[in-house]
Amino acid sequence: MNTIEKMAFDKLVRIMPDLKRSGLRKCIDSAIRWGYENDDYFSEELLHYQIPTFVPDATRFRKMMRQDGSKREPIVEIWEIEDSSKITHEKMDRIFTWWANNFDGAEIPFFELWVTDRWGNNRNKVWSDYEDVYGRSPSTFTSFTDSIIEAVMI
Repeated sequence: MNTIEKMAFDKLVRIMPDLKRSGLRKCIDSAIRWGYENDDYFSEELLHYQIPTFVPDATRFRKMMRQDGSKREPIVEIWEIEDSSKITHEKMDRIFTWWANNFDGAEIPFFELWVTDRWGNNRNKVWSDYEDVYGRSPSTFTSFTDSIIEAVMI
């Protein structure tokens, strides 16, 4: 990682402490396991997907739930720091093709692709499967917290 990219990554980590360098496979596996934690449908087969042909600059797993609290809906964020290599049409196509071949129709986890400039500013979500494929809005999710589970159980 060059110095400018490191500066951008360090700035992002200050804002989002759970952001990790690369680690997409581990991030997805954690999201799937968490999403199915209390579900009888979990199978190790869910963890068998193709390794992507791209390496993200950073990843993040957000624990989300449906607004009514009825289902866990993990979101995997894929981050690209646009220093000298911009998100090109070809790279977007590789990302989307990989997603479609492995996760289309699965709905766990959901994915977002984020880009930031070389300084860690101007953070923009450029794609999310739940919006662009399933027609859902970000407002259909709420952050998962232990207090939500306690409130539902009482």
